[in-house]
Amino acid sequence: GAPAARGAAGAPPRDLARRLEARLRRTWHQEAAGGMTDYFASVPVDREGGVIAVEHHLRERRDEVRRAIARLSADPLREDVAPAVEACAAILRERPGAAADFTHGHGLMPVIELLQQAPMLPPARQAALLEPLLELCNLLAASGVRFVCENLCLLGAVPAAAAFVSGDGSTPEVRTLVARLMNAMCRAGPATLAMLVAADALPVLVMLLEPDRPACADQTLVTVDSLWCLFQMRSYRAPRSDFCRLLGAHGVLGRLVRALHLAAKAARAAERDGDPASEPADRVVQAAEILLLFSHADAAVAENMLLPDVLQDLVRAVQEGAGLPAHALLTLLKAIKNLSMGPPKHVDALQRAGAVTALVFFLDEVQDGQPFALEMRGQVMLALYHLCKLNRTRQEQAVVCPPSHGIVPHLQTAVLKGTQLKHVALPMLCDIARASKRSRAELWKHAGVGFYLDLLSQEAWRDDAIEALAAWLADEPRKVEPILSRPEAIRRFVDVLDTQTPLTFEKLLVSMNKILSNSSKVNQALGNSPFVAKLIERLQHPSSVIRSHLLRMLTSIYEHHRDPKKLMLDYDLRRVVRETLDNDPAVMAKGIAGQLYRALKANDYV
Repeated sequence: GAPAARGAAGAPPRDLARRLEARLRRTWHQEAAGGMTDYFASVPVDREGGVIAVEHHLRERRDEVRRAIARLSADPLREDVAPAVEACAAILRERPGAAADFTHGHGLMPVIELLQQAPMLPPARQAALLEPLLELCNLLAASGVRFVCENLCLLGAVPAAAAFVSGDGSTPEVRTLVARLMNAMCRAGPATLAMLVAADALPVLVMLLEPDRPACADQTLVTVDSLWCLFQMRSYRAPRSDFCRLLGAHGVLGRLVRALHLAAKAARAAERDGDPASEPADRVVQAAEILLLFSHADAAVAENMLLPDVLQDLVRAVQEGAGLPAHALLTLLKAIKNLSMGPPKHVDALQRAGAVTALVFFLDEVQDGQPFALEMRGQVMLALYHLCKLNRTRQEQAVVCPPSHGIVPHLQTAVLKGTQLKHVALPMLCDIARASKRSRAELWKHAGVGFYLDLLSQEAWRDDAIEALAAWLADEPRKVEPILSRPEAIRRFVDVLDTQTPLTFEKLLVSMNKILSNSSKVNQALGNSPFVAKLIERLQHPSSVIRSHLLRMLTSIYEHHRDPKKLMLDYDLRRVVRETLDNDPAVMAKGIAGQLYRALKANDYV
C-alpha cells in the first residue's frame, strides 16, 4: 500500500501523533490499575519507520515540558522564576494536552508552592509573579484533562489561590483569574467539585461575587456560573439545602440578586448589539435558578431571603422584567410564590418589599403572545392569593393600586376565559366583597354585583358568590339592594334552589337567609316569583337543617309580602305548613313551622 503521509521536516504522521497523545493522557489511576502500559501497542508499524518518528517527537515534547518544570523553583526570589512560569504557560497555550505531561512530570507542586509563598514577596516582585502564576493554573485547569484539576485540588491549589481574593495583592485582574480558576474546577467533574467544597471554597465564591464594582463584572458573572455548577452536583447526593445554608450564612443572597441585575444589564447590551443568546443571558437564568432553590429550601434557609435588601432587589427584578429572559423571569416569579406560601413573617416581609403592587403591575404588562405568559400569570395569581388571603390591607393594595386598574379585571378575565387560573381567581374575587369599602368601590366600577349574580348559574361557585353578595348587601344595602331586586337577579336566586349537593345547599341557604334578613325589597321580589313554589317543593328535603332554613326563608317572605293573605291563598300555605308541623320529626323545624302557622292562622281570621 501507499506509505503514510508525512509532515514537513520529518514530522510524524498526524493520525499516529493524535492516537499516541491520547494514550499518554491516561490518568495515574488508570496506570495504577493496569500496570505498565505499552503506548505503541495499537499503532501499526509502517515501512518507513513512522512509529520511530512519532516516538521521537513525543519524547521531545515530554522533554520540553520536563525542562520547563525544572526551571521552576520553590524559591520565588530567584530572578528566573517569572520567565520559567511564562515558558510553561507558553507550552500549554500551544498544546493544551501538555497539561497531562506537566502533571506526570510533577510540575503541579512547584506551581502551588510558588502560590503559597507569593504573599510573602515584596509588592513589586509579587505583582510580577502572581498573574503569570494564576494564568498558568488556569491553563492547566482548562486543559480538558480531568485528573489535572483533581490533582490541583488535592495538592492545595484552592486555598493557595483563595488567599489573593482579599488583602494585599488583590487586584481586579487577580480576582478575575482566581474566579476563572474556580470555575474551571467547578466544571471539571464531580470529584473535583467535591474536593473544592471540602477545601472551604464556598466563602471564596461568595467573596468573588462583587456586582457593585464595575471593574469586577467579568469575575462576578463567572462566579455565578460556578455557584450554579455547585448546585448541579449529583454524584455525591449533595444536600442542596445544606449548601444553601452555608452560602446564606456568608451573605450570598444580597450579592446574588445584585449579580442578577448586573447580568441582566449586560444581556440587554448584548441584545442591542445583535446577540440575544449571550453569556450574560445565561448567567441571568442561572442566578434565578439559584434563588429559586433558596426559596423552597427549609425554613432556616428561606429566612435568608427575608432581608430587606434581598427582597427589594428581587421584587425590582420582577418590575424590570421586560429586560430579562422569559425563563429567568418565570423562575423569579416561582421564587416569590414559594415565599408567599411560607409562614406569616414571610408574607409580611414580601408586603414591606412592595411585592403586592409589583405583581399587579406585572399582570398589566404581560402579553398573551410572549413566552410562558400563561405560566407567569399562574405564578403571579398564586402568589397574590397567598399574600391577600385573610388580610384586608393587602387585598386593598392589590385592588386599589393606581395607575393600574388593580387586580379585579385580571381576576374577571381569568374566570370568564375558563382558564386553569379560574380556581385561584374566583375565591380571590369573591373575597373582595368582604374587604374594605375602597376595595368594593373598585369592584363596583367593574360591575361586581352583576358578576357575582352570573356566577350563581354555576353550581360549583354558587356558595362563594352568594356569600359575597350577602356580605356586600349587609355593608352597602342602598347600592346593592336595587340590583338584587331586579327580575334577572331573582331568576338566579331561583336557580340556587336547584342545588343538589346537600352540604353546598345548606351553605347557600345560610347566605340566602342573610340576604332576606337585610332586604325587604328582595323579600317582596321573591314573593312574587316562582321562587316560592320552588321553595315549597324543596321542603321535602331529607335534611332537617335544610328544611329549617327553608322554613325561615318562607317566614321572611311571608312577613315582608305586601299582600300576605294573597300569598297564603296562592300557595295554600296553611296546608303546607300544617303538614310540616304534623309530620316533621325535627324539633327545630317543628318550632319554626309552629310560629309561621300561628301567623298564617291569625291572618286568616283577619
